[in-house]
Amino acid sequence: MPDNLKKGWSRVAFGEVVRLCRERSGDPAADGFERYVGLDHLEPGDLKIRRWGNVADGTTFTNVFRAGQVLFGKRRAYQRKVAVANFDGICSGDIYVFEPKNDKLLPELLPFICQTDDFFGHAVGTSAGSLSPRTNWDSLASYEFPLPPIEEQRRIASICTQYDCCQAATLLALNKLKLLKKSVLSSVFPSVTCGKSSTQLQQYFDAGTLEMQTGPFGTVLSAKEYTEHGWPIVNPTDITDGQIKHAGNPCISEETAKRLVHYRMLEGDILLVRKGEIDKSCIVKSAHNGWLVGSDCIRLRCNRTALLPAYMLYFLQSPGTSRALSSFAQGTVMPGLNEKMLARLELNIPNLKEQHSQAHKLIEIDQQLER
Repeated sequence: MPDNLKKGWSRVAFGEVVRLCRERSGDPAADGFERYVGLDHLEPGDLKIRRWGNVADGTTFTNVFRAGQVLFGKRRAYQRKVAVANFDGICSGDIYVFEPKNDKLLPELLPFICQTDDFFGHAVGTSAGSLSPRTNWDSLASYEFPLPPIEEQRRIASICTQYDCCQAATLLALNKLKLLKKSVLSSVFPSVTCGKSSTQLQQYFDAGTLEMQTGPFGTVLSAKEYTEHGWPIVNPTDITDGQIKHAGNPCISEETAKRLVHYRMLEGDILLVRKGEIDKSCIVKSAHNGWLVGSDCIRLRCNRTALLPAYMLYFLQSPGTSRALSSFAQGTVMPGLNEKMLARLELNIPNLKEQHSQAHKLIEIDQQLER
């Protein structure tokens, strides 16, 4: 949307042209609703609802949405979750349901307004709460933006829709690549067995790798040792799609980093999440040299004369290993792993030439996924 108003354009508040729908259902099944949508069902940047739950399986959600209405994730708005419903259903209280309030706004344009950087910036900037920030309707309603005449809205919506169709086709191709990767992983690592104690895996890592290495972050460091800028600490939330995406909050000072040199990462190290999403793992690249591994991650440093880091990473990402790690996890609120549990995994490791050959197939798929 342009900043300078053109002829026929007008500046409006979001609440002037958009209605927050407040329809509720006390008994969704009895009211004929079959599907419900939670915030986790919405994919960032994807206007299609591709996943949902079944009301028959039980739900506590009561908010109603109708086909054609726009769903907007109000919790953690920085995740940029917006979707257009193509069926009637029930949704989480963390999702706002929008529709045009009058004929000043074309329904087809509404979801694209909600996807603009300005709108998300406003939503994030007006969110409150530290662990799970939420924006509110009054704040969103006050958001101002330039609105073109209906014919121009129709033209813009048409262009945006065509772009969205191209994006949807790209997402479909990416999903097929992910399925291919999963298939190859299952083929390369067909089964995973577990011993009762430490196994031969120990010999494939540098000394001390599979000993307990829980870091001191979180409870030992004092508040003054955390800084806005400094040495980044990598935590599970920083790992996405097998890569370190956005470490750096919090950081620690240079002085503290020197004291914790044992927890620095080197290129080729593998990080495995030890709590929560324990199937998440990644390989450290040169750009992350010296960053520190947080206590909720396990760091593996391969003996490269016997074990290729990429081969070990793909072993950890294979479906069989994920199932094995899940069976090890202990705890009720947030199941976790430790190094001794990991040492029980048994892997028939081929020679380096064969490791390179098998890892290369998966590296090529990952390169396509990163494009």
